Amino acid sequence: MPSMRRDTSSIILQPNDYYVAYKFVSAACSSDAANDGNIPYGTNVSSAAVTAKDADGNTVTDLVAEYATADNVVTVKLSYPSISGDGKYSLTFALTLDNGETVIEEDYNRVIAKDR
Repeated sequence: MPSMRRDTSSIILQPNDYYVAYKFVSAACSSDAANDGNIPYGTNVSSAAVTAKDADGNTVTDLVAEYATADNVVTVKLSYPSISGDGKYSLTFALTLDNGETVIEEDYNRVIAKDR
């Protein structure tokens, strides 16, 4: 599972890939003083919104097929972007925390669509 903060691997989508599921983990800091997670100590992710952008910063609507949130894990189903085609893409996660007032934005910049 990719971590939103530390994962350095790329996701590669090929033509005809459809609803390929990836899980992104949001880890809470281990204490009030620690900086070892991507969400504050004592909080959990209550919901998320996921969008995709191409290398020029344009929103791509056909890459993210659907997403869901449970237990600080955002599951994203990706499909090859048939309208946008080959290229490099990024995912942006807007994580809403269970304290009701905090939204954290995280980026995952390693989605590659290509025909191998």
